[in-house]
Amino acid sequence: LRVEALTHASYQSDLPTVSYERMEFLGDAVLDMIVTDYLYRLPGKRYSPGQIHLRKMAVVNAHFLAAMCLRAHTTASAEMPRWTPKQGVQIQRTEEPMYLWQCLLHTSVPVLDELQVVSSRGTSGRERIEHDLMHSLTFPWAPLMSLQAPKFLSDMVESVLGAVYVDTHGD
Repeated sequence: LRVEALTHASYQSDLPTVSYERMEFLGDAVLDMIVTDYLYRLPGKRYSPGQIHLRKMAVVNAHFLAAMCLRAHTTASAEMPRWTPKQGVQIQRTEEPMYLWQCLLHTSVPVLDELQVVSSRGTSGRERIEHDLMHSLTFPWAPLMSLQAPKFLSDMVESVLGAVYVDTHGD
């Protein structure tokens, strides 16, 4: 499920791998349901249907999900041998962030180019987006749109949610 959820349609291999498109479709519906249910039941808030819709559209959209894809990461550790004349071979351990967008399986040069460009935009715009989300009275539409993120980044988030839904049998 993880491989399918992170495989772009451009990926070509000897292995029969299905792209994330079906998982993304499912994940989109799951995300819609989760956010709508959360907003409907939010303690202390009695949003009207119109208010629920506006808030849901702020969170369930390609720009916001792409920003979340650029932000989501875990720490990956690696051990590499290192040689010096004085100490010989030693193992050097490093820890680096591994971002979700780096896990996209593809064989497309244009996709790679887009990933490199948007990751640099995401790095520079991340602080403003996060600040506005936490402290501003308005939703950060302009900084999110300035990322000019390709749709496949938001598709990745939705496909991972779809994979989790399938893996947990909808629980």
